[in-house]
Amino acid sequence: MLITFLILAILWFLATNLKSERTLFETASQYECGFEPFGSNFEFHIQYFIISILYLIFDIELALLLPWIIFLTVIPYQGTAVMI
Repeated sequence: MLITFLILAILWFLATNLKSERTLFETASQYECGFEPFGSNFEFHIQYFIISILYLIFDIELALLLPWIIFLTVIPYQGTAVMI
């Protein structure tokens, strides 16, 4: 734990003291895949949000079903009924 704290302190010290004071417009601007950055009037389409929420739901469902699938031959029929 002490070694981890020491490494963390050294890295923090180096990051704060060795950074460049010069900031270029390209490095400070937003990255939009090579296009000019959009203004504050950028429309957010709800379809992308819905797709991401559905992905998270099914991803979590798969994470919960995977242990059950692995031990399917070991657990009794009651466990299968509960999961269904």
